[in-house]
Amino acid sequence: MWIAIVMPSGSKKSPAIKLALENLAKLEAAALAKYAEMKEEWKALPKDEQGKKHEPPIRFLVSDTTTEALLSVHAKAPLGLLLYRDELGGWLRSFDQYKSGKGSDSQTWTEMYQGNSCIIDRKTSGTLSVPRAAVSIVGGVQPELLRNALCGEHLYNGVASRVLFIAPPERPKQWNEEPISDETREKWTGLLAELLALQPNDDGSPIDLPMTGKAKAAWVSYYNEHGKRELEEEGPIRAAMSKLEGVTARLALVIQLADNPHSVQIRLKAINAGITISNWFEGQARRVYQGFEETEQERDRRAVCEWIASRGGSTTQRDLANGGPNRFRKRAAEVLADLVSEGLAKRSPQSGNRGDKFVLCDCDSCDRPMKGTTHESP
Repeated sequence: MWIAIVMPSGSKKSPAIKLALENLAKLEAAALAKYAEMKEEWKALPKDEQGKKHEPPIRFLVSDTTTEALLSVHAKAPLGLLLYRDELGGWLRSFDQYKSGKGSDSQTWTEMYQGNSCIIDRKTSGTLSVPRAAVSIVGGVQPELLRNALCGEHLYNGVASRVLFIAPPERPKQWNEEPISDETREKWTGLLAELLALQPNDDGSPIDLPMTGKAKAAWVSYYNEHGKRELEEEGPIRAAMSKLEGVTARLALVIQLADNPHSVQIRLKAINAGITISNWFEGQARRVYQGFEETEQERDRRAVCEWIASRGGSTTQRDLANGGPNRFRKRAAEVLADLVSEGLAKRSPQSGNRGDKFVLCDCDSCDRPMKGTTHESP
């Protein structure tokens, strides 16, 4: 799965991701340090006592890397890899940057998304081959950089449609001293250890987890309904929906194994959870693609509507001027009048203009970026 958190600079994307990856990073760092120590000890031995070189440890994480270097590491990482990029815009812009437009990085990445075999022939490094390449991606990106990176071919060559977007509306930062509990950390560490202990079949192929009867019935119903809705769409969102179908199954698998790493079947609860989260990601994709097509005025309207929605669906000119997003404070009256004229809000006269209440309309126009899907996490 490829996941991009779409938020402005300073919204704490990186600390959140790094906290989630903290355990993997520590495990890998410890293994690499041990390997370096063993390597030095091996070198210090007399030649006739050295024997076979130690194998490097299995890797989990990679960062800023070319596709050639990535496959080189992947060849010794049978469980797959996770690419973490603090700024995913750089990853998108890096496609084919060394190939004068004649490369196939985007094709290689889509092969890795599908878990297919990857083979790259290079004059300098020879042939790189990974029988079953599987690379997940996670990182953050600013909305403006995402728009610039995805404009043009990447919006239609299958790269964008495979990305799962998390694009929450902006909210004021609030101080919070509540730590993550030791119990939660211990459970997370234990779950990762159990998942990393899972092994594929002896021939390296994945282990199949069939669905139970009830889970299969729920899946078939979702599949058919999703297919009908997909036909009603066009452009980038239709491409995204075609990939979300597979994402739903991947999410169900992840949820089932997180619930019980030793599962032998996908149960109904996991399928339903996968469907719920996949539908939420669909809403996020609509929100992101809507942002690509919006004018500056439309973006302003959406931002104000989201701010009002976060306050329960209503505001006054005084509240917007005193506590709303900075760029609207000096023109609160103008902005609210525009919402009313566009049918996005209704005005309820109170005592004086600044005390008038503005209530968001309960209509498709008010939440069109999300097509009825809530902004909250599932």
